[in-house]
Amino acid sequence: MRKSSKRVIRPPSTLIAPAQHDDLMLAPRLHLQMLLEGQHTADYLHSVAGVLNIAAALAQLHGHAQAQTPYSAAQAIMRALIDANRGPTTSEGAHLVAAFNAANALRRQTTHNLGRAITYVDRMISAGHAGAVAPETADPQGVPR
Repeated sequence: MRKSSKRVIRPPSTLIAPAQHDDLMLAPRLHLQMLLEGQHTADYLHSVAGVLNIAAALAQLHGHAQAQTPYSAAQAIMRALIDANRGPTTSEGAHLVAAFNAANALRRQTTHNLGRAITYVDRMISAGHAGAVAPETADPQGVPR
């Protein structure tokens, strides 16, 4: 009788496809431009906040403290905008654009890590953190492996 292998076979982790990146980033990028031009709706605000939440969760997941700083500031701005239901000022807009441009690095993520980040954000929102995921309140053990 042959001994079974204890090796765990994991599916290969692939980078997200350009089409997936476009699906994830294109509409929020347009929504950010609309917000900067003075056309604000709750949908636009939540769309931009969603991308920033995912980017912050990925920075948390990878332990990049320097990357978390612009996302934290942008999330605080988005929280204030959503609470007041208003568009960004010029300086707020500049911070949001810088953070969104940094979030554009999502294209270099694996589908596995992106799925973990989205699950983490969903878990934080369902746990009552209706605002953006703040790195200082994030629980690294709560991220699914």
